[in-house]
This record gives sequence, structure tokens and C-alpha cells, in this order.
Amino acid sequence: MGLHFGEGGVRKGIAIAGLLVAWLLTLGSEPVNAQSQECTTLPDGSVSCGGEIVVPPSQPPSFPAACGPVAPNGTVTCSFGGASATCNGTTGACTFKCVTGSTGSTNVLSGNPVADVTAACATSVISLQNAAQAARQASQVSMTAVQSQLQSIRDSIQAGRSRSGMTGRPIGFAAEPSSDRLESNPLYDGGFQDALAYARTDSKSPLPKAPAVAPAAAPGPVWSVWGQGFGDWENRTGTSNGIDIGRRTLTGGGLVGLDVTFSNFTSPSGALVLGVLGAGMRSTTHNADGSDARIDGPGTGFYAIYVNGGFSTDATWKGDFLTVAPSTLPTSVGLNNYVTAWNIQQKFEWGQSWIEPTAGFTHTNSLWNAGGHEQGFNDGYAWRVQAGLRAGTSWDAGGGVKLEPTVTALAYDDVKISGATLAVALAPLSPTDQDKVFGLFDAKLNADYGYGLSAYVEGEVRGRTGVLGTAVRAGIRKSFQ
Repeated sequence: MGLHFGEGGVRKGIAIAGLLVAWLLTLGSEPVNAQSQECTTLPDGSVSCGGEIVVPPSQPPSFPAACGPVAPNGTVTCSFGGASATCNGTTGACTFKCVTGSTGSTNVLSGNPVADVTAACATSVISLQNAAQAARQASQVSMTAVQSQLQSIRDSIQAGRSRSGMTGRPIGFAAEPSSDRLESNPLYDGGFQDALAYARTDSKSPLPKAPAVAPAAAPGPVWSVWGQGFGDWENRTGTSNGIDIGRRTLTGGGLVGLDVTFSNFTSPSGALVLGVLGAGMRSTTHNADGSDARIDGPGTGFYAIYVNGGFSTDATWKGDFLTVAPSTLPTSVGLNNYVTAWNIQQKFEWGQSWIEPTAGFTHTNSLWNAGGHEQGFNDGYAWRVQAGLRAGTSWDAGGGVKLEPTVTALAYDDVKISGATLAVALAPLSPTDQDKVFGLFDAKLNADYGYGLSAYVEGEVRGRTGVLGTAVRAGIRKSFQ
């Protein structure tokens, strides 16, 4: 038996099928709509749907320390040292401008910024770094000149040749016996009366006792003035990243000082010297690329020397207030170098000759002014240690003049140098002197003319691989007592 649908049945079937399809479509779309309504974008860039993180947080690119944070406009500012750059906070693409005005582009995230900055700013970067290093070294040259003056003061006190008149005794020291024979003479030490029974205090003495000699009055403070002129020449050769970083530096200057000496300090052979000083210098650096830099300015400081027999120690503080004017900058910048030095020595004498082991350190603290910071210079410091040996002898040259030649051999090393040059993150640095041992030889001739007047001349040579320096100094000192 066959099925038979009338026209009305077909229509009903089509309607029912349509309702079924609509119902099925509704079932498929409801979860999607519900899910989309429950998803939330969080502040870190992640997406949470129904409490589940379906999109991880976005990871911003990691920029070098020389770059600042991403600005609201999506850019990052970086300082390369010799160049300032504006970079895209997402891609790392940068455009930079050298201090000399030349421009270039690089990518701080995926490119080779060192090579790019070097190619565009090499001249300005190396020139400025050389100028900064030369400025610190100029203060060290001036401090070495101060140390030379203090050596002459110590030697004069210990040798007893800073004299008032022609006494031949140490400045401000009480007169002492000149020989062991005199010290053992009973007429000097009071033993003669016991030997011959003269001047005894008992009634058997045939002579009255001689009146006691009053002890010598303690010498008063002695004031002195001094002056020194110095010249220094240094030549450096070498390359860095394929760039010639050689330079030649000429430094000249002068020192003046005033001090007071207290004798018999802590012992009959002790002395304390306290003094102040003024300084001025000018230095010119000529770089291998044809650029140059001028460094000049005044300085001031103070010093103290303690002597006790063959032992001596001294401390000095000096501030140099310099103007640094590289030819690659449109304007000069300011730099203050504060230098502290301390030395210790022990002298061993044989007749008129002596040797003296010595050791010490120097600390230089360099602070740039606001203009220097704007040009990319940063503050810093340097520690230098030194040790060596001095030797000397003396003789009478006639006419009351005594001569004392001395020689000095030292080794020194800048064991730590931090900053005080460009705040370089991506541009290459000129190598510093850190951990590079220098040798130094110095020859000096001191002359004591009596009446508190003395003078000296000296020459110095120093160096290491790629560095050769020479210096000359001359000074004069006058004591009043």
C-alpha cells in the first residue's frame, strides 16, 4: 500500500523542516555569542575569556641601558656617546645625530649600531674621548709636580740643609753636637767633675760648682715660600676598532706655595709642615685625525708633611677647575678634577749617601658641569698606585753651597678607571690606562745656598708600550727664621 500526501501535508512538512533548521542554527550560535561576551583585554595586552588567558601578554622589545623608556608617542631616546638617537619603540629603528652635526641611521635591536655610529661619528667620538682623558692626565701631571716639591722639602729637613745663616743645621731645629767625640767628652756630658773631683757638691770639692747651663729655647715655627715651573710632553700611538687614536699632548704650568714648619714635633728629630698652594696650567692635545683640544684653568690645594728621623709621610689635596675646549665641539665645557695623594717613605743613610723606598697612591675624582653632561660626558674617578726607590748623595760645592743629586725609579699603575669620559653605550671607547704598568725615571739636582735659600732642577722620562712622556721642572724655596 503506498503512502499518499496531499498538498496540505507537503506544506506542513516543509514548515516543520524549516523550524528544525532554525532551531539547529540557534544551538550552534549561542556558545559563540556567549564566549565573545565573556572575553576581556587586560592592561598587559593579554586576552582573558571566561577566566582563561587565550592570548599571552605582549612582550615589549628590550633596549640597551643607554636608552630610556618608551614614550607615550612610541619613541625611545638613546645616548650613544658622540651621538643622540631617536628610536622606534617597537622596531628599534633609530636616527642619530653626532655632536658635530652629522647624522646617520641604525637599528638598536637588530642592526650593528657600533659600526654605524663609528662610521658617522668616529672623529668626534675619539676626539672627545681623548680630550677627556687628557684633561684628567693634566691634573695628574700637575700633582706629580707638587709631589716633586714635597720631596725637596722632606730632603732639606732630613739633611739639615735648610739653614738660617750658615749654621748647617735643620730648619728650626735646636743645635746638636756635631760628632760622637764631642758627645763623649766629659767636658760636655758633665762627667769631668767625677774624674778629677772638681766642682763636686760635697764639702771636699776645692772649687765651687759651675752654674748649670740653661737649656736651649725651643725653636719657633719657620715660614717658607716656594715656586715651581713645569713642562710635560707626551706622545701616544695606537688604534681602536681600526681608527688611529694617537695623540700628542703638551702641558705647562706653575705652582706657588706657603708653608710653616714646626720642629721638635713628637721628637727632637721630628717636624711637621703644613702648607697651602696655588696652581695654573694649560694643556693642548693634538689628535691623529687633525682635531685638537685645549685644557686650562687654575687650581688650589693644601698639603702636610711629617718627618721623624728617616721616616716621612705626606698627604696632598688639590682641586683643578678646568675649561675643556675640543675643536669638535661648538662650545667649551667645564671639568673639576679633585686629586688626593698620599706617600710614605723610609730613608736609610750611609755617610753622605742614602736610599729611600717609597710607596703611595693617587685618587682623581672628575666632575663635569651641566654643559659637559649635555655633550655626553659622565663623571668618574681613577685610582693610581705607585712604588719605587729613591737614592741620593751630597757634597760641599764651595762658597757655602751644598749639592744633592737624587735619582728616582718608580712603577705605577692606574688600577681602576671609571667614567670621566663619554657615557658611551654603543660607540667605541679609546682604551684607557687601566691595568697598564708605567715605568718612570727621574733625576734631580738640589742646591742649598744657605740663609734658608734652596733650588732644584729635574728631568723625568716615563712610558709603556705606545706611550712616551718626558717632563722638566725647576723650583726655588726661601725660609724665614
